[in-house]
Amino acid sequence: MNESTAVSNSATGNLSARFWPVVVSGAPAENLYYCMPEIETAEGDYKSGDEVLLAGSTERILDQARLTSTISEVLIHVGKFLTKHSASGKSITAIVPLNVVRLGLDSFANAFAENCRSIQRQSGGQLVFELFNFPEKFNLEYLDNLSITVFPFCRHYVARPSPGWTDFTIFSNCNFQGVAFDLMDKDWPADRIKPHLKTFCAAAAAGRLDAYAHGIGSEIILDAARRAGFKYLVGSGVQGAIT
Repeated sequence: MNESTAVSNSATGNLSARFWPVVVSGAPAENLYYCMPEIETAEGDYKSGDEVLLAGSTERILDQARLTSTISEVLIHVGKFLTKHSASGKSITAIVPLNVVRLGLDSFANAFAENCRSIQRQSGGQLVFELFNFPEKFNLEYLDNLSITVFPFCRHYVARPSPGWTDFTIFSNCNFQGVAFDLMDKDWPADRIKPHLKTFCAAAAAGRLDAYAHGIGSEIILDAARRAGFKYLVGSGVQGAIT
């Protein structure tokens, strides 16, 4: 079953985080969880995942205060989760999605580093960062700068490229350890999604990158993802595999 941390108050609503167990295909189960931030606004609207993390970065002028506040609150929830489970003697790892637009902001980078150091001091757990929301065009120097920001605080870092990418060489060259595919918890027709999953995993294998699939919404899609070659699997459709 998934686990969640207590709600905290923010300027945009009540932010919390849910942690979904990750199944490692073809290997013994690890104490690995995917962090899914959630927020209930003052108007009663419910948002989760990317919608929470992208807020403040979709307009022409970035809302730096909102971006910084969100990542600080998310990492506080991650720290509490890791501390709670580390206290029981488990070695826990949390995968935390990061909107890369934020990493170029000094205020964001400082808050990010401060919260990561706090997690390192207080918890025996580890972090994996999943970077997403890349620009349409970028170079190795751009990725290097992102990596420099996250590398000191994580076990490793992975990329979630835009849908349709089929060449992950640039991520391999910048020491990313994996690439992620978001299925958005939709019950896709298997015959429609299978070719995309196979193409993605083939590209990941060509770059010697682990393939992550999250947002798996059904057991049919779970089976398709496993057969395609995804190593890390998470979503509501994976719950039946976790006992």
